[in-house]
Amino acid sequence: MAKNLFNRYVWLVNTIYEAGKITFEEISNRWERSALGDGAPLPLRTFHNHRKEIEALFDINIECNKRGGYYYYIENAEEMERGDVRTWLLNTFAVNNLINESYAIKSRILFEEIPSGQRFLSPIIGAMRDGVELEISYKNYWQP
Repeated sequence: MAKNLFNRYVWLVNTIYEAGKITFEEISNRWERSALGDGAPLPLRTFHNHRKEIEALFDINIECNKRGGYYYYIENAEEMERGDVRTWLLNTFAVNNLINESYAIKSRILFEEIPSGQRFLSPIIGAMRDGVELEISYKNYWQP
């Protein structure tokens, strides 16, 4: 259940971010067509509950411009464009959601094998947190 809620939050942030500004009706229509919505519209109360949780979890505030049609937008969207860790995480889950929604064409999507920085990230962050100086040598992945 928690994974599904997290996917819902990421979907909502991504939908509003990509649109720039969007009405609740447009959000609900997109929700209905998505795999997460299962053909049902998004209840307004659920939408507002998700807005509150998104702000608490991701520190992303979904605001409403009441002038000119009640358009929802992400406050300080330019912060997301700078590419911080939060943005990377949201992008990763947004791509995952998109692929899961497109399960019928999964066999037509090919992913390139790329090196994972995951095994190195944890000790680097630990060293940074502990004030330990690191010396890192860069080697191009594609060259032996």
